Amino acid sequence: MRLTPPLTFIALSVTGVALYKSAPPETKSKAKATFNSIRTKLSDWLRPEDTEEEIEEYEFQEDGEMEQQVQEAQDRDDPDDKSYPPESE
Repeated sequence: MRLTPPLTFIALSVTGVALYKSAPPETKSKAKATFNSIRTKLSDWLRPEDTEEEIEEYEFQEDGEMEQQVQEAQDRDDPDDKSYPPESE
């Protein structure tokens, strides 16, 4: 069974309540603080801060710098193997 975020919340809630109810009185305040911290971290993970970054749209250019670098790397990594006979039609 795969644990999804809602199932994780339910599992942690049930576990937290069981541990809290069975804990001795001295540790209940520490347990409550720990459970609140875990809950806060999980909710921050599910709902991260809204950061709107403007992403530049990529446009392919045949003679562009990036495309030329890729072409050069492909030519360098895959040299023409002269040991094979030429293909015939």
